[in-house]
Amino acid sequence: CVHEGAYSGWYCASDESFVPETQTLVLDDGRRVSAESGHDVEWLTESNCTFPLGRFSARVEEWVHAGHVLPSTRANEVLRGLETMRHSESAGALSISRPQARVSWGVPVPDRPDETMYVWVDALSNYLTAMRRSGVSLSSTSKPAMYKIVG
Repeated sequence: CVHEGAYSGWYCASDESFVPETQTLVLDDGRRVSAESGHDVEWLTESNCTFPLGRFSARVEEWVHAGHVLPSTRANEVLRGLETMRHSESAGALSISRPQARVSWGVPVPDRPDETMYVWVDALSNYLTAMRRSGVSLSSTSKPAMYKIVG
């Protein structure tokens, strides 16, 4: 489900993230900045691995509305992110890797030595592997309790 492709958008080097255009501001001096951090952003296109999250957004929304994301402020954050993604330049693709020269702390992408992936992508694949090896079906409604605490 992971694809090779180009990802374009407003990139904030200070925050090491792409920022949706709706979350940027153009200042009086003409600079564009992240509305959240105030750091400069630049338009960037880079080759990387993407995950087509947009294809699953309705299912993710159902999952969030069912109360699986706590606290509720984080649930609202996920819902806002999905809404922003629908209107982004990347058409619902979530960038999951970055050039190794820019993000050296990530997990190396197999067969792509110039890229690293975010650690949460590697962790997710490990969770899914553990579930499969323990005999838990991914479509099962009786999954063991699994929580990811991010602080």
